[in-house]
Amino acid sequence: DYMSDIVKYCRKKGISPILIEPAVPLYWEPGRRVKREVKGRDDGDKSIQAVANTRGGKQVLERYCKALNLWERANEAYESGNIDRAIELYEEAKENDYITPRIKGQHLQELRDLAKEEGVSLLQIDIPRDKDDGKDREAYFGDYCHPIERANVLYAQEIARTIRTVDMFKQDKDSSNLPTDTYTLY
Repeated sequence: DYMSDIVKYCRKKGISPILIEPAVPLYWEPGRRVKREVKGRDDGDKSIQAVANTRGGKQVLERYCKALNLWERANEAYESGNIDRAIELYEEAKENDYITPRIKGQHLQELRDLAKEEGVSLLQIDIPRDKDDGKDREAYFGDYCHPIERANVLYAQEIARTIRTVDMFKQDKDSSNLPTDTYTLY
């Protein structure tokens, strides 16, 4: 597989790869690339409905409807204080949303397995799941997949820690002396 090939190529060239597990927003509404501005239908809903007319669109639309139902149930559980149940439902909603390109659990597991099999560092950040990860003042994501400063700070801290842990510096431990032979793979 391509990720394994990249890791092997890096090693062949004397490069120490670091695999980075991408953080995935949990609370994001399925099918949406931008947040809904108003309650009710909007242009985003029209583009979602248009998917039904594409090849394989009927199945994608069915999965979207399931994801949206799960997401709505997750919101209810979250609002009632049942955070653990909400997280389970949000995860299931994310896995069923094929309109919004959010990374699925299978890819994350493949990345974890590769790190273990190849004995390379896997960088993971811990985003609190008990609060809405896209909500103002609590946000870690600007949209359906892109981390913002709050999450990027966590990534930077973990990258620095990982580099120090695997002792990749040629001369010293000065973090201003970052190695040029280190690459990351998401």
